Amino acid sequence: MRLPAFLALATALNAAEPDPQALLGQAQQAFQKGERKEAIALMNKAVAAAPENAGAHFLRARMLDEMRDFTAATKDYSEVIRLAPKIP
Repeated sequence: MRLPAFLALATALNAAEPDPQALLGQAQQAFQKGERKEAIALMNKAVAAAPENAGAHFLRARMLDEMRDFTAATKDYSEVIRLAPKIP
């Protein structure tokens, strides 16, 4: 009887955790529709959920760059270099 309760709790906790890949896709769609603030908010969640994901930092940097927030973009670009220094 305890195992089903544990499994239900584990399932609920996993459902509460954001899926970084899903967030990245949602952010890209929002950005393409011109919903830039929403896109950055989704990217912030994606980066928080997967802080070691260089691709997430890179995508957020590109969005920030296009929004002309060069200071924030530079921070993300620097993080990409730190996380993935050998990517050409």
